[in-house]
Amino acid sequence: MKVYAFRGTPDIVEKSSSGGAFSKIAMSFAKKYSDNYSIYGVAWTMENEVKHIKVTRLDDIELFNGSKYARSNIKGIYNSVADDLMNEQKVLFSGTPCQVNGLIKYLEHVNVKTENLFTIDIICHGSPNPQILRDYVVWLEKKYKSEVAKISFRDKSVGWKRYPTKVCFKNGKVLQRSYDAQLYMRMYFSLLILDKGCYSCRFSSLERTGDITLGDFWGIDKIMPEIPMGKGVSLMIVTSEKGNEIVEALNKTLHEDELLKEYVGDEFLNYQHNLNRPTEKPALYEEFWMDYKKHGFEYVVKKYRFDSIKGRTKYFVKSLLVRFDHFDKRLS
Repeated sequence: MKVYAFRGTPDIVEKSSSGGAFSKIAMSFAKKYSDNYSIYGVAWTMENEVKHIKVTRLDDIELFNGSKYARSNIKGIYNSVADDLMNEQKVLFSGTPCQVNGLIKYLEHVNVKTENLFTIDIICHGSPNPQILRDYVVWLEKKYKSEVAKISFRDKSVGWKRYPTKVCFKNGKVLQRSYDAQLYMRMYFSLLILDKGCYSCRFSSLERTGDITLGDFWGIDKIMPEIPMGKGVSLMIVTSEKGNEIVEALNKTLHEDELLKEYVGDEFLNYQHNLNRPTEKPALYEEFWMDYKKHGFEYVVKKYRFDSIKGRTKYFVKSLLVRFDHFDKRLS
C-alpha cells in the first residue's frame, strides 16, 4: 500500500470537493488509452438524479465533478462495463466500495475477464437514501417556485473545510450558504438518512475493493505541514499494481502547479474514521424512518428540528466531529 497527497490545478480544485484527484486521474487515463477507453462515475443529471454514467470523451469528464451525497442509480451500468471489457476496452470505474465490489462480483458471475478494468473507490461515510434528496429538491422547487438546475454540496467559495451548499434554480435564483440550502446537509450529518447497511459496512477498513481509494486528506496541515491546504488536497491510497499504473500515468501528465507527493506513515488514519470502522447508527434511526414513511419529508424536517436553530447548531458540531474525530480504535 502507498499513500499520496494530490492537488490539481486551481481550476480543477475549485470545481472539485477536495484536491481534484479523480478528475485528473480520469484525464490521464483518457490520454493514455486514447480512443480505446470508457470511464464510469457519478453525475448530477438534468433530471436532478444522482446517477452513474459512462464517458468516452475527455471534455465530458467534468460531469463527474463534486460530491453528490446520495446513493447513485447504477441500473444497467454493470452490464455496460461488461460489454466494454468484452470489446477489449480499458475501463475506469469509480464508486463506493460496495459498488466496486458489486461490479467485480457481477463480472465474475458472467465470466468476463477483468485485466482491463481499473477501479477507484471512495472513503465512504455512508450513502443517503436517494428518495430524501428527491424530496428535498421537490421541497425547494415548491418553496422557491422554480425548478432546481443544480446543487453543489461543497461550494468552494469559503474554502475547503466547510460544507456550504449552493443551489441554482432555472429561473436564475441562487441560494448560497443559506438556511434552506444547508437543510439537506444537516440531515446528512444527523446520520439518520443513510441506507441501513451502511452502519455495518464491511468495507470500513484498509481492506479496500478498488485499486485506488480517494478521499479528503483531512489533517494534512498537521502531518504534512509543508503542503499548503489551499482549497483542498486529496488523499490517494494505492492498493494494487493497477493502482500503481494509474499513478504512473497521472505523474506523467502533472503540470508545474500540481502536486503529487508520497506520504509514509499511518497518522492519516486518525482523521479517517471510516477506514477504521463503520458509521454508528443513531438511536433514533428506526423512529425516523417510521415517521418518514408514514408522514413524509416535511414532517421529519420539523420533528427532528432540521429547520431550527438547534438543528443548525447540531449540524455544525456534527460536521466538525465527522472530519476531526480522532479514533484510537484503529484496526487491531
